Amino acid sequence: MDQIEKQVRLPISTRPLTEYARYYTSERNGRGFAIYTTFREPKFDTLNLEMGKRRWVSDPGRMPSISDGGCGVIEIEFNSSTGMVERTECNGKA
Repeated sequence: MDQIEKQVRLPISTRPLTEYARYYTSERNGRGFAIYTTFREPKFDTLNLEMGKRRWVSDPGRMPSISDGGCGVIEIEFNSSTGMVERTECNGKA
């Protein structure tokens, strides 16, 4: 997580990194994913992290799933082996 956060460049007009709850996971195919979000729903264990905190999610199926949200939700894709960030973008808008 440290390596990814050191190199990730958030899209223009987003909040500072510390204002997002940050979830990370990796899959067996060598792909890693992160979701940075400003949305929180404490009653759901997949979306209950406080803003500014981060968590490694061991089961990719337990990652937060948010269909829209604009730059309130940022998707990051990285190479799990090298830790290199390959894609960073804001989520779509409804």
